[in-house]
Amino acid sequence: MIPAHATRERRFEIGCAMTVQVPADADSANVEDMWHEMTVTANGATQWRRRVPTHNPGSFDGLDYRFARGVPVGQALRITVTVQQRGGQRRSLDIEAEES
Repeated sequence: MIPAHATRERRFEIGCAMTVQVPADADSANVEDMWHEMTVTANGATQWRRRVPTHNPGSFDGLDYRFARGVPVGQALRITVTVQQRGGQRRSLDIEAEES
């Protein structure tokens, strides 16, 4: 969460990224059923959602999303990122906010 500021409006560049580990023994039949998904919300409103097939057996795959958001005086900004996957294992989830 980005806390409220009492006297000025702020603007942030927000980056969200997730990776999933793909099993090395995943064969072509298994890979066709594998997917990963990321949903990004800002103050409860969906900003972005994507579900894609998972690739790269023995390595990792992922999704990322960047957006800019203004934060009015006296208001906080809560970023929530949810991830789901089928057939892989979540490896990382990163959320970064940089004031611009």
